[in-house]
Amino acid sequence: MHQYHWRGIDSQGAFHKGRIRLESSEKLQTHLLEKEIALLSFRKKSAKRIFLQKTQTSPPDLFYHLSILLEGGIPLVQALQLTQNYTGSSRQQNEVESTIRAIERGSSFADAMASRMPFFSSLMIQIIRSGERANKLTESCKTLSIYLTRKQETIRNLKQAALLPAITLMFSIAIIISLFLFVIPQFQPMLIERSNTLPPSTRLIFSISQTLRSEQSKFIIIFGLIVILGTTRFSRNKIMFPTRLILRLPLVGRLVVLVNLTQFAQTLSLLLKSGVPLIESLHLAGDCCTNQHLRGLVKKINVHVEAGSSLHLACLSVDTHYFPASLLAAIKVGEQTGKLESMLDKGAQLLETQLQSHLQTIISMAQPILLIITGLIISFLLLSIYLPLFNFS
Repeated sequence: MHQYHWRGIDSQGAFHKGRIRLESSEKLQTHLLEKEIALLSFRKKSAKRIFLQKTQTSPPDLFYHLSILLEGGIPLVQALQLTQNYTGSSRQQNEVESTIRAIERGSSFADAMASRMPFFSSLMIQIIRSGERANKLTESCKTLSIYLTRKQETIRNLKQAALLPAITLMFSIAIIISLFLFVIPQFQPMLIERSNTLPPSTRLIFSISQTLRSEQSKFIIIFGLIVILGTTRFSRNKIMFPTRLILRLPLVGRLVVLVNLTQFAQTLSLLLKSGVPLIESLHLAGDCCTNQHLRGLVKKINVHVEAGSSLHLACLSVDTHYFPASLLAAIKVGEQTGKLESMLDKGAQLLETQLQSHLQTIISMAQPILLIITGLIISFLLLSIYLPLFNFS
């Protein structure tokens, strides 16, 4: 049980706040919705009152709050102004403020969002535009919130899955570099003095140790770290895997395929539900693929659909090695029954389940593999040092 200090707003625009003890933030939202109050922010205090957390509004929350306020009859500009106070950062507040000013000048919500790209993505803009055309802006905001929440959850699961192997890898690298920098140099003078014919493995590790301790290597390492950090920051939202090579790697290749196809199916389903035409939906959904090869396959599918082919036949006409049978079957059934968007969503759920299972497999295998590799490297280093000592004795 946790104690929550919450703040919310009702359909009349009146603010409310209070505290309550519940099991989770989801139950807090449900409890307040039953009272027709939209949750804006909360602080969670554990039963022991040691840790205190405060949430910040993320894009899913932004559209969720908008849908609640619009459903309560609050005008769009006023709803944005109320939501603006609870956005996560000053930059987000400035972006929302600029959007409000554009709407007040006569722009539609979608056009105002388009003027604030890349804060609002093309996908968000297209869904809001379709909602405005169909006079279903509230439903579009709610649907977009659900989609962004699922996407955020997938990314969070990927990061959590990579955390433990990454820590193990960094710890292993630190141990190995420490051996080269501090342990091996202690043995080098003694071994060189006693023997002019050291084993090749011993000469190799001495050479690596000297290289790592040189001034040039320090500059190379610092420069490499700067390049890696700079590249990561520059391409944080545009990670592109350049070739098909990564798709052929054991475990990793299937992970990349599942992540890309899950995002593709979810996005395509969302766009079709919002009333976006299939061809335009395929174009936007293809942009969600971070792998260039898979993105190219989606473009080929789009070409076949533009030529008059059904989506199922278009998928079969390209490289079907990467498209699982469950997704193809869902597309086929959806086209036959006229419920393509619903079947795509079900296919995405199946892929998401497979993704979670595959992540667990990778986690369970990566940790022991890294430990074994580290142990073999350390054993090689120790043997390369101690074998000449045994020969001397």
